[in-house]
Amino acid sequence: MNQTVIVKKIGLVLEQKEKTPILIAGPTHVKAFTYDPTFMKDFGVLLQWTSRSGNAHERVFKMKDILADSGKNMLQSLADTGLFIHHKAKYWHFILDYLMNENPEKTVVTVEKTGWYFGQFVSPSWVAGFGEQEVMYNGDSPGQLKSNGTFLEWQDNVATLCQDNALMIFTLCAAFAAPLLDKLDWDSFIIHFLGSSKNGKTTLIRLSASVYSDYQYRDTWSSTANGLAGRAKDRNCMLVLLDELHQAEPEDVSKVIYQIGNGVSKLRGNKDGGPRPQDYWSLIGLSTGEVSLEQKLAEANKKPQAGQLMRFFQIPLFQTFGVFENLHGSASPKEFAERIAKVTKQQFGTALQPFLNQISAMPDLEQTITAQIKEISQTWINNLQINPSNQVAFAADRFSFLAAVGELAIELGAIPWEKGSARFEIEKVFEAWLANYSEEFDYEERHIREQLRKFLPKSQYSIKPQGAETKIGWWKLNSNELSWHIRRDAFKTGLKLEFDHQVIQAAMILKKQGWLQTNEPSRGTFKSSISGKAERHFKLLPNQIAKDLNINIDFSRFQQGGEA
Repeated sequence: MNQTVIVKKIGLVLEQKEKTPILIAGPTHVKAFTYDPTFMKDFGVLLQWTSRSGNAHERVFKMKDILADSGKNMLQSLADTGLFIHHKAKYWHFILDYLMNENPEKTVVTVEKTGWYFGQFVSPSWVAGFGEQEVMYNGDSPGQLKSNGTFLEWQDNVATLCQDNALMIFTLCAAFAAPLLDKLDWDSFIIHFLGSSKNGKTTLIRLSASVYSDYQYRDTWSSTANGLAGRAKDRNCMLVLLDELHQAEPEDVSKVIYQIGNGVSKLRGNKDGGPRPQDYWSLIGLSTGEVSLEQKLAEANKKPQAGQLMRFFQIPLFQTFGVFENLHGSASPKEFAERIAKVTKQQFGTALQPFLNQISAMPDLEQTITAQIKEISQTWINNLQINPSNQVAFAADRFSFLAAVGELAIELGAIPWEKGSARFEIEKVFEAWLANYSEEFDYEERHIREQLRKFLPKSQYSIKPQGAETKIGWWKLNSNELSWHIRRDAFKTGLKLEFDHQVIQAAMILKKQGWLQTNEPSRGTFKSSISGKAERHFKLLPNQIAKDLNINIDFSRFQQGGEA
């Protein structure tokens, strides 16, 4: 029997010899072959169709899924959107034959993760850039990026209100910078805005969300750690917004900061016992809350680690009206916040794509941004007259990155601010972070200084002379130089070091300050022979420590033999 499927305007028509033609499906067209370039698999077809109500649809169907059940699920999906499918199952294989045998000239690359591919930026809703290879998103992200209004309206009604408001400028720059973090091969990080409930933190979330989509783009900290890791996967090379830190569980906060910063999901097993593929991401997070990281972790009797503080930069709301400095004619901060809420409901989701269209055409983008970061960071350090620790320099580079992207957006016309305003205002934010971070010391050194101020006074009466060792250790006076030889366990406990690797790190910091002597540099310990037996202790110089840290201790009793 001669039977042929003919593509007509009304749809797929089955023509049979000496029989009446039968419409077996509505308007359907195979636009292109598709495949995933990362793994060179997942070949499929890009199908276009029109529903009975006249709505146009487009979707990728993978060959493996079509063949798995003879196309039944695919046909059900098409029918569910309104495409006419003949009710008699005996005609369905003709539809499948057509789809499998079509040979379109075009091939489209499909990707399941947002980000940069073939010089183009792929989002769930659009592609920015003009590469030769057509690319489209085919992931399972639950939310499309929505838009309303025009790019020019967003500039006039939203971006202009940020002028002369450091935190608002900082926020928008972070939104534009997130897609470019991957270009520098930097780890992800989170910015946390810390302030009371009436200081406008939500306004910062509204502003940054408006670059990408509507206000529903945001998430809250009440999500689980696994849920937020899933969100990070969906928002690769984009911004993640986390509102209300106080709603989170302390354990989840600790996990999320490390997981987002590390840029990789947990390793999990599949049903066969082997490892599942891990997810990777690069992003910037913006967080708000009335509590700090220290306060949140204290709920679980924990303290932040240095690694967390370099992934979670906390900024107090330092401006005259909390988040605001210039109210742009509004009568009060409340009125200004309401004004921003109104315009961001009307204008959103139109700014990022035009900016990335221009960015994608810049051949020396990484070099340009890297040079700007170096220059801006050094200028700030000179202006503030500081000798930065490694951690402060690390933070300065991240803040400078946001400023550099902000200046680039100004230069390209994406943001209607005066040239230099991004770096000028973000320097204020960096200074506020620095003041909140306190001291010129790294977190580890600051922690050790705090613990030494407690450990020395507490231990002065329990440590005994050499030969009468206690759980802490023993002391020795040699040529008027007093030394305390502290046992490893007592050293770790006294300085509140949670992990073994921190013990050596602490010893190296003490040595650098001239507070510890060692004859085993790689260990940080001092090896002594006691009753013919070699023992290792940490040799502290308590006089020097007390002098440098202004600890009031009378060491004269050690001159007198150690009796109180």
